[in-house]
Amino acid sequence: MRLTNKAILIAAAITSAATVMSCGSKASNDGDTAETMNLTEAVDTVTVLTDDSLLRPGMKTEMPTIIDFNAPWCGPCKKLDAPMRKAAATFAGKARFYSANVDVLTATDEAFGINKSVPVVVVMMPDGSVKKYATLAPFISADELKNSDKAQAEQIIFDNLVVIITENL
Repeated sequence: MRLTNKAILIAAAITSAATVMSCGSKASNDGDTAETMNLTEAVDTVTVLTDDSLLRPGMKTEMPTIIDFNAPWCGPCKKLDAPMRKAAATFAGKARFYSANVDVLTATDEAFGINKSVPVVVVMMPDGSVKKYATLAPFISADELKNSDKAQAEQIIFDNLVVIITENL
C-alpha cells in the first residue's frame, strides 16, 4: 500500500499528539535509582506514597482518594503536578491526594492496572469503586496544550480536575 504525503502528515500529527498527551509505557527508569520506604511523607497537601502496600483498588476509604500515578521521566506527568497540588489545597478535608511514582511503587502500579502508562489519575470512592482518567486528555486538549503558555495550561488542567473531583464528592 502506498501512502500519500497527506496521509503521512496526518499519521505523524496523530502520533505527535498522542506522545504529548501521554508518556506511554516505559520499562525502565533510565538508570535512576529510587528507594522504597515503608512510610509516607507529606509534600504540600499531596502525600507522596512510599509504601507499596498502602492503597489497592476495592479498599474502602473515609473520603474520596485521588491518586496521581506518575514518573519522573514523564513530561505530561510534570504538567499535572502543580494543578494537582492546587486541587489538593482546594479540597483539603474533603478528599485525600496521593502521588505514586510507578517506577518505585511497582505493586501499586500493577494493582491499579497502570502498567507504567502514565499519567493516570485514579479516583477511589469511599465504597472502594475506582475511576481512571488516563493521559492529559481528560484535563486539557492537545490544541489547548499546544496553544497555551504554562500558566494557562495549568489553569485549564486545574479547572478540569475540579470538575472531576466535584463530580466524585
